[in-house]
Amino acid sequence: MVCNEEIRRGWPSIVIAAFGSAVGISGLLLYTIGLFTADLEHAIGLSKTSYGLGLLVVSAGVAAGTVCTGRAIDRFGTRRVIVFGQLSFASGYLALATIVDTVPAFLAVMFALGFLASASGPVGFTRTVSLWFVKSRGFALGLAMTGIGVAAAVVPLVVNSVIAEHGWRAGFLVLAAIAASGIAPVLAFLKEPSATANGGQDGHSTERVELDAPAPARARASFAAIRRDWTFWRLLSTFFMMSFAFVGLLTHFVPMLRTMDVEPSQAATLASLIGFAVIGSRIVVGFLLDRFRPGLVAAGVCASSAVGTAFLIVGGAAFAPLAAIALGLAIGGEIDMIGFFTARYFALAGYARAYSWMYTGFVIAAGVSPLLIGIVFDAHGAYSAALILCGALATICAFAFATLPAPPPRTSPAYALPQPAETAL
Repeated sequence: MVCNEEIRRGWPSIVIAAFGSAVGISGLLLYTIGLFTADLEHAIGLSKTSYGLGLLVVSAGVAAGTVCTGRAIDRFGTRRVIVFGQLSFASGYLALATIVDTVPAFLAVMFALGFLASASGPVGFTRTVSLWFVKSRGFALGLAMTGIGVAAAVVPLVVNSVIAEHGWRAGFLVLAAIAASGIAPVLAFLKEPSATANGGQDGHSTERVELDAPAPARARASFAAIRRDWTFWRLLSTFFMMSFAFVGLLTHFVPMLRTMDVEPSQAATLASLIGFAVIGSRIVVGFLLDRFRPGLVAAGVCASSAVGTAFLIVGGAAFAPLAAIALGLAIGGEIDMIGFFTARYFALAGYARAYSWMYTGFVIAAGVSPLLIGIVFDAHGAYSAALILCGALATICAFAFATLPAPPPRTSPAYALPQPAETAL
């Protein structure tokens, strides 16, 4: 159920998180990089395998950087870390536009971009929103991450137009400007709840007071307890498989349509459908997570994507719109669900580090999957085998979520006020 009091107090965090996530690495990179493949193939000799390798190295950079981001947030605070990430992200796009003339240079810049710009990802934004919301956390996280869907729906169309008129380097310059636009709003408006803001106002104020800007020592102790919980590792592996199934298809969606003789402008339009589906998915899935058993909601998301993949296998380009919507539903729900499940199943004192591990698994799979799909395509000249694998993994994820234990009550001491010295979750 939506809590009006929480919305009243925490809406600024939702707005800033929505905008910041839209212009951060999660909102821009994967949804636009496929637009550059044809030009980069001619300009620097980028093959499908090299393209997949580029996504692997950027994911390796994000994986390593995200772990550092979680620790940095506990030590330096959310705002400074996010600003560093946005500045690095804009600089990475600037480098792609100006110094990339060979495949090795492309790979080097992609790794550096991923490592440094990982701080512009969802870790800080979802942590801030989770601190402001308890009863309506799923809905709030869904609203906060709608920015990624808006970016996915709008930015590919803008960038594709720029590339068509001015070339691929101009497209990267536009993305650099978009990334830089997130710095000022975060500096000016991103705030976390103070220890006194909610004292005694609702039944969950203890959680907020206790977890506002947790000390590094408390964060380490809390995460040590989280790592002893088998549910943590089960969720991490499930999100890994989920990312492998969905992100690989996302990054190859436009190239896949091109192999089906779909025109570039039509392919970009179909890709934008993914963004619109992401927007709807974030709101609907977040709302459902607050009202129903989270594992069953997540299972439904995975099952819908498996069905969409099956239609694409059978019908090809004719079913591309349906596949795009199904893929958007899955991608839209995934990052929200990582934040929601991390906050709902485990103590918030260890949120930054626990989420960073979950998200690291997500980005590692997001890097491996495009590479393997590219290798399969270069070897066989078709995407059929990759589609079958992704559909099967989505089905496995649906079963894993459906059989997940129910989360602890929101009011339980283990959830609201964890004491790592006493118990393991």
